[in-house]
Amino acid sequence: MKKLTRRKFGLSVVSTGFFIALSPVVQIACSRKTETEQELLESIAEVLFPPGFGPSIKEIGFYNHLQFTLKDKNYDPDIRQAIRNGLSGFKKLLQQNDIPSFSGLSLAEREKFIEEKINDNKWLQSWLSRLQTVIAEACFLDPYYGVNQHQTGWKWTHHHYGVPRPDDTADYLKLLAIKKKTEVFTLENVKELL
Repeated sequence: MKKLTRRKFGLSVVSTGFFIALSPVVQIACSRKTETEQELLESIAEVLFPPGFGPSIKEIGFYNHLQFTLKDKNYDPDIRQAIRNGLSGFKKLLQQNDIPSFSGLSLAEREKFIEEKINDNKWLQSWLSRLQTVIAEACFLDPYYGVNQHQTGWKWTHHHYGVPRPDDTADYLKLLAIKKKTEVFTLENVKELL
């Protein structure tokens, strides 16, 4: 059996006490949930399109449409970059105001924060305007694209959709691929036609 010295005994008591004292701090830190990008963007969109005004942000699929827009190479690249830059700017604004979780605030607190910040920030005005456009697009897109489920946006606005509706043979991405194949003209092709 090993002999326990006073020094080893003292160190074990101190380290045990340290870990016992640290335990609540670790538990609190670990219990805080980090806000996801989706939670942040949906909580901002709820300020622009509040619950009770129309279908919810989740029902119209705002976040899914925003992600599709950001990945769509045919969507204006300047607008896509402005959306990304605006999100970064908004996150910095939250950090400057010591707000760890925007989605953790009540709707009234979120509205107040945006209302206080929007007057001084042209980029914030522009960015929020762009997000409103994405919300409107999600309201009117065909549910085939994974947004506006159950036609909630259409029902809310009494919109009558066009015919034919998209299907597996004619959706946006497939039509773009066909368009791209038919529009490929090079200077050499044009010279050959002349």
